[in-house]
Amino acid sequence: MKSVIIANIEVFVDEVDKFIQVKDIADFPLGFEQEIITRYPEYETWFLYHKTSAPTERLDKIATLLDDCIEMRLKQNDFIDFVTSDVFRVSNKENFKIFASLHDKNSEDMFWTSSLIEEHLSKWGIFLSESHTQTMGYAVVHTELADLTIGEIFYLQSDSIAQSKALLASAVKYAFSMGKSEIVYMADKSSKHIRANEQEAALSIGFRVVGFYQGYKLNTGEQGNMPL
Repeated sequence: MKSVIIANIEVFVDEVDKFIQVKDIADFPLGFEQEIITRYPEYETWFLYHKTSAPTERLDKIATLLDDCIEMRLKQNDFIDFVTSDVFRVSNKENFKIFASLHDKNSEDMFWTSSLIEEHLSKWGIFLSESHTQTMGYAVVHTELADLTIGEIFYLQSDSIAQSKALLASAVKYAFSMGKSEIVYMADKSSKHIRANEQEAALSIGFRVVGFYQGYKLNTGEQGNMPL
């Protein structure tokens, strides 16, 4: 992933996964969206806005609102360890198949399918819970973002606060061991995949809420209808 400057706006471009993220832009110039499409016509593009600054009237014409997010962050010095013995990192094909079956069932609408994750597995830390009393859960952390000091929790699926805490703790501890100094977790408030107990679990291991975002996916498939 690299950063590029377009109209003095920093845009994160992942050339492997063909994914673009634009964040914290209060306003962007006319023609900016068309510039993105012209330069990166085959990429999936997301805009993340603070809820109070999202230009909803304009975005409704060019993008689809998909996420209503809580942004949480965890610095290494604030981490409260809750790793348990029933959580393990996916490190072989058999364990990956277990993760893939859970992930694809629960995240059918997600860009990062299990097959895409598997193609670039070194960029991810995947953890499973093998509890015999609960449904198996999983957590996934991305460790190769554009900002190399930051890791990001991409997925968390669990049935209890305790399981969520153990999975999150294992994922962030792994990311810290890979040299990260801070972990970001954008929890989608409206998604069936993110439950209230997961936010509570995140807070209990040291995460803090730093903002509320709306996530828009640019309608790159409708280039002919893009406003200039």
